Amino acid sequence: MFKNTNASYGIVSIWNHWLGGILFIIILLMGLYMNLLPRSPLKEALQYWHQSLSFFVVLMFLSRFIWKFLSPTPNIIRSFGIWEMYLAKIVHMILFWSLLLMPLSGLVMLQATGESMVLFNAYVIPEIVPISSAWVSVATLFHQYFSYTLVGIIGLHVLGALKHHFIDRDNTFNRILRSERLWFNS
Repeated sequence: MFKNTNASYGIVSIWNHWLGGILFIIILLMGLYMNLLPRSPLKEALQYWHQSLSFFVVLMFLSRFIWKFLSPTPNIIRSFGIWEMYLAKIVHMILFWSLLLMPLSGLVMLQATGESMVLFNAYVIPEIVPISSAWVSVATLFHQYFSYTLVGIIGLHVLGALKHHFIDRDNTFNRILRSERLWFNS
C-alpha cells in the first residue's frame, strides 16, 4: 500500500524515512569528519560530496512535506505515556525540519563568504545571500553546533525505536520497517 493508514506507514513513507535518514546520517558524519581534517584533497572531496548530496536532502524534505498532506501520519500507539508522545513529537519535528535547515544554513554559510555552491560540478545554486561576516557567523554557529545536537537527537530517535521494539514489544518500530501490506500484495 502506497499511502499511510491509521495503523501503519505506507511504502512511500517507509522508503522516504529510510533513504532520507541514511542519506542525512551519511552527510552529517561526512561533515563532522571533514571538520577534523586539515585542508587537503580529501577534505575538498568530502566538502564537494557533502554539498552536492545535501541537495537530495532538500528534495527529501520537500517530498516528505508534500506527502504529509497527501497521506497523514498514522496514529500514535496507545501504549505511549504522555511524556513519550511529547518527546516523540518533538524529536520527529526537529529531525523533519533539520532536513531543510541544515542544508540552508550550509548554503548561507558558504554564500556569505562569497563562495558559490556547485552541485555535482554541473549546477551553481543562485546567490541568495549577500557577502556578510555576520551571516557567516550565525550560519556557521548554527550549522556546526546543531550538527552535534543532531547526533544526540538521532541517537535518541534510534534508542526510542529500539526501546519500543525490544522492551515495550509494541508495533512502533515495525510500522516504519515494513508496510502492513506491501505494494505488490495489494
